[in-house]
Order: sequence, then structure tokens, then C-alpha cells
Amino acid sequence: VSFWFNPGLRPDSVEAYLEGSPLDAAGYLILLLLGIGILLRRRLNWAEVASANRWVVVFFLYCLVSVLWSEYTFVSLKRWVKDFGNVTMVLVILTETDIVAALRAMFVRYAYIVIPLSMMFIKYVSDIGRYYDPWTWQPMYRGVAGEKNALGATVAFGTLFLIWDLLDRARTKRMAAAAK
Repeated sequence: VSFWFNPGLRPDSVEAYLEGSPLDAAGYLILLLLGIGILLRRRLNWAEVASANRWVVVFFLYCLVSVLWSEYTFVSLKRWVKDFGNVTMVLVILTETDIVAALRAMFVRYAYIVIPLSMMFIKYVSDIGRYYDPWTWQPMYRGVAGEKNALGATVAFGTLFLIWDLLDRARTKRMAAAAK
């Protein structure tokens, strides 16, 4: 989020890099709390999830303990919480009744938002959508991504998900027409 508001801003010191952006931290915290709220509402059996994923739990416990001997304890703890947020979001998807439909909906919605938004940023909000190569000063397009290669990956995967959605919708229509 902070990248979109200050696209050219880079941390000017090691301390600034380690502290991170308060705006990003607030965004991650909001997403984490929303994810935990969803999981609590679904009455997730945490013991069952932990026993089914022992090695993931062991890894996260190891990472949590490693915070104690880290040179930057608070920074390590913040990054551990951020990674726990990733697990929370995965659990939100995996606890849906139809996991494949949930994944498809998530990726298709992502593509429907990110591809047009990238085009809008490139065309109309050049401070965010474009940057200049530091060696050649040629304009590079990045859209909502951090740089041009990430934009390419975003568009490629987004296009795959949109094609998946279109083919699945066409198959569903054919099946519905055949059932009549």
C-alpha cells in the first residue's frame, strides 16, 4: 500500500528498512484480524488443523523461538506475525465448503481487479504505473506491481485464471443446455 502512495520512495537507512512502513503494517494487521475473525466465525477446530499439519506447526514454532536469538528481535517478531497472516489467509480459503470454487473466485477477482488497475496506472497515473530504468532512463511499465517482470507475471497468471473462468462458464452453459 505504501508503495502506491510513494512509488519512488526507498528506505534511506538500514533502520528505516527494518522498521518498515506503518501504513503497510496497519494493512497487514487489518487483514490478519479479518482472517482470524472469519476463522473464529467458522468455528475452526485449531487442534485438528495443528495435528494435520504438524510440520508446519513445528516450523512456525521454531521461527517463533528463533525470534529470541535474533539480532533484531522486534523486527523478527513482526515478520513472524506477517507470515502467520499468510497461514491465516490460506486457512480462510481451505475452510470454504468448495475449495476449488473459492480458489477460482479469488484468482478471477484478483485478475479482474489487477489487470485493469495496472492499465489505468500505466496510462493515467504514471507516477505509480511507470518508472525509469536507472541505466538507460527508458520508461518501464509496472502497473500495480513493483517492476516490469512482476507485471508480466501478474498479467500472465491473471490471464490464465480468466481463461479458466471463461472455459468453465462455457462448460457449465453446455451442460445446462444438454440437461434441458
